[in-house]
Amino acid sequence: MIFGTDGIRGIVDVSIDSKLAYKVGKAYAKYIEKHDLPKKVIVGKDTRISGDTYFSALASGLSDYGIDVIFVGIVSTPTISFLLTKMNIGGGVMITASHNDFTYNGLKLFDKIGRKLSIEDEKEVEEYYKKKIRPSACKGKITFNFQIPNIYKDYLLSECYCNLHNISIALDCANGSNFSIAPKIYHTFGANIIKVACNNDGKNINNYCGANHIDRLQKEVLCHSTDFGIAFDGDGDRLRVVLSDGKILDGDDILFILANYLKQKNKLNGLTIVGTIMTNKGLEESLKKLDISLVRCDVGDKNVINCLSQNHYSIGGEPSGHICIYEHNTTCDALFNSLYFLKVITENKIDIHQILSKLVKYPSLLCNLEVSKDLRKNWDDNLIIKQEIKNISDMYPNCRIVVRPSGTEPMIRLYVESHSDIENEIIISRLKDIIKKYNKI
Repeated sequence: MIFGTDGIRGIVDVSIDSKLAYKVGKAYAKYIEKHDLPKKVIVGKDTRISGDTYFSALASGLSDYGIDVIFVGIVSTPTISFLLTKMNIGGGVMITASHNDFTYNGLKLFDKIGRKLSIEDEKEVEEYYKKKIRPSACKGKITFNFQIPNIYKDYLLSECYCNLHNISIALDCANGSNFSIAPKIYHTFGANIIKVACNNDGKNINNYCGANHIDRLQKEVLCHSTDFGIAFDGDGDRLRVVLSDGKILDGDDILFILANYLKQKNKLNGLTIVGTIMTNKGLEESLKKLDISLVRCDVGDKNVINCLSQNHYSIGGEPSGHICIYEHNTTCDALFNSLYFLKVITENKIDIHQILSKLVKYPSLLCNLEVSKDLRKNWDDNLIIKQEIKNISDMYPNCRIVVRPSGTEPMIRLYVESHSDIENEIIISRLKDIIKKYNKI
């Protein structure tokens, strides 16, 4: 399998290289042809130094098999998704490894209406990837158009307008896709901006900054006494927020605040939001007291969005900061969500701390354990480890334990919720011991 839980991803020139990118271009071209879609694809990339190399290979693969390619430069993943809703073309590709550092890169493939390819579509692309296919007699054109993303910028300026004058914001763009557009949007809305990780040297993306390294932003907020801190990840689909007192809001916190707001405005369809198996049970219980239900799906923003689409729910997300407000987006758009969040808070004079006092989350602990490729690959078939993990779960019936392989890295993710931090540490330690026993890196 070349696809993980969020597209294709790997270590540069080790598990992902130009040959792979070319073959993905070939396979995606065949997919577009088979489904009788317009033979034109839009491609963007984040700020990684390897992005240009992979674009050249991907574009060659698409072009050799008859697909026109429009390259729009450095943009966020949600920008590609948004543009596809406005353009009558066959699909889109984002060259990114999301929250990983510059030593990784990857490819996220979208359908013609801006949604990530379904698992079934990915399997079809993978079949074409493996096959020998004769190149097209008529090559596609490769063009560069750096003005097209202005459609997305104009959309944000009109749809998300809010008066941010006299509001100070520390803005952490993870040296990634939003490093240029986000400060401009916030400046236009009148905010006093402190830039954090808003530079691009090709190697500093997600480097101890952004939504996955929120401690840095927290320090900046406290140092400069700003009203808010806003953090994105490298490709702009994760959002985390820091309040003026240094309190960090993850995806669960943001979902709770926005679910409250949408319910009050009668915009919360089915009085239900979507979470995942990683969503804190405290969020579920706190929402229930407000007559709001939470349904869970598997990990991954694609799964959240599929659940939203199939059930016509309004909002969903993950603790990591993937949040989709489905009325407005077909993917998780951190820049849009940050503006929407601040618009809701400022225009409705919402007391965030007062709302969050109604959210009681269980103490939790997340640990990522590096493992061999074989252990990760064969995880689902390893009944011995699963039985030992079940034995631990049976010992702690009042705790919630989630152990799963990463869909993007050679890691096993361990997550525990209980009534105390000490208990979480004990359980995590026991889980680590089990996995290390069978792990041979």
